[in-house]
Amino acid sequence: MPYIPKNKFISPDPAKREKQLANLIQNRMKRLRRPAINPINFDDPEYETDIIKFVEEQFYIPETRSPIILEDWQKEEIFEPLFYGDRAYTMALLGETKKSGKSTLAALIAEWFLFCGENYSEIYLAARDKDQASWIVFSKLVKAIEMNHHALIRCKITKDAIEVPSKRSILRCLPTDISCAGLNPNLVIFDELWSYEYESMQRFFEEMTTVPTRKNPLALIVTYAGYDDESLLYQLFKKGMELKKNPDPTFFFYWEGENKVPINRMPWQSEKYLKQQEGRLRKNTYLRLHENKWVSNITQFIDIDKFDQCVNEKLTPILPNKKIKIWVGVDASVSGDSTAVVAITRRENKVILANYKKWQPTKENPIDLEETVEKYLLELSQAFNLQLVYYDPYQLHRSAVTLKKKGLFMKELPQTVGNTIDFSQNLYDLIQFGNIEFYPSPEVRRHIKACQAKEMERGYRIVKGNKSSKIDIAIAGAMACLGAVKSFNQEQEEESQTIINAGPGGIFVVDHNESGEKFDWLHRIPIDEEKNK
Repeated sequence: MPYIPKNKFISPDPAKREKQLANLIQNRMKRLRRPAINPINFDDPEYETDIIKFVEEQFYIPETRSPIILEDWQKEEIFEPLFYGDRAYTMALLGETKKSGKSTLAALIAEWFLFCGENYSEIYLAARDKDQASWIVFSKLVKAIEMNHHALIRCKITKDAIEVPSKRSILRCLPTDISCAGLNPNLVIFDELWSYEYESMQRFFEEMTTVPTRKNPLALIVTYAGYDDESLLYQLFKKGMELKKNPDPTFFFYWEGENKVPINRMPWQSEKYLKQQEGRLRKNTYLRLHENKWVSNITQFIDIDKFDQCVNEKLTPILPNKKIKIWVGVDASVSGDSTAVVAITRRENKVILANYKKWQPTKENPIDLEETVEKYLLELSQAFNLQLVYYDPYQLHRSAVTLKKKGLFMKELPQTVGNTIDFSQNLYDLIQFGNIEFYPSPEVRRHIKACQAKEMERGYRIVKGNKSSKIDIAIAGAMACLGAVKSFNQEQEEESQTIINAGPGGIFVVDHNESGEKFDWLHRIPIDEEKNK
């Protein structure tokens, strides 16, 4: 199909053209959200040089449905030095604590560049990936525009871009995994630069720096502190801290908690809120998010006092009972590390340690998996209602094949980063909120205490503190707990779901009675499947 220019769709007839324009406006205005305060004239010429005036009159906050009111310290310490005068800065690093309005600040700066910047502007929200926080910035900007009919009527909004046709300007979300060759940005916003941990991301950052052909270009970084003192963000932070010794008139540096800049100054960052966060988060996580401090991403997995609160002195290892459901995790090592099998059961809404066994192989005496792990799993299967065994196929593939033939439900759970985060975070939550009980065991306590946690973007991942640490019971237990919790969630979903069938036998609700037989609960009769085929 040949290419058809856009102007071919515009009628040369004035009456038809006016109707087309009316339809265009009507379609755009479908997104309009009713504000509490109607916006004033959008064409004030002062907006081009006065960002504070623009945002306080035109940038709407969804929660209040009114224009934003900037804090005095934001105006004096950020906006005035950055956007007034000769505007010499081409890069700005703003380090602020969690819930300090970083994403909103980035969104309103982007809107000013889009509507008040030069024609043919290119604005990019650099995202780590398509699920990353820069899409939060985009979402905030879209919501602000939807409450301002003056802004909404001037732009075209798609799922990842905002275009202002009259200025030939565009704003896009740009993941780090695509090529940025040929771009000519006025503004690039990097949200949460601490997460740029790969070499490809650093190259993306370097390629997205502003160009000299633009008037007043800016690379804006909004973030809180990270971990690695060799990371891209830390190098920029270090540069900012050394500006007095090595001045750079093009680099703007603002970091809460440093250079006498206070932290947590927003009205909602109350003492009550911070106390609550301090009680819920690990110490290093709290320091990083709410005090903007650089910390190690390796920290204690769980406060051992929290674990001790989950120990029930009245509990003992559970005796064989085929009515009791158990979920099992296996962390195996042929030589060197210990091998552990942990069985977990459930009682009401709590996860309970049912039993465990550990073996310690050596290089001289490697473990015989058939006589240890396989034998013990078969014993558990005979003694209890064994639901599933989670295992890492790296060491247990042969054993798993053998046990599957004997009727055990073996399920692979490779210890990839993603899977490790899943079972680590699940165990952390169970202990942190008291939804698990352990019978007294100094050995289990030692293994839990030896666990360190590495904070990843998706959550916490259990790691060893040192090579000699023994954490195998914790790993196997975490795998088993994940199985128990997933099974509980699935059961809850199944209980809440009904299937409506309409067939020759009439309309009935399909469920299962206690014997497993399909049952029509609407008419209180068993279902004859042959009759209803």
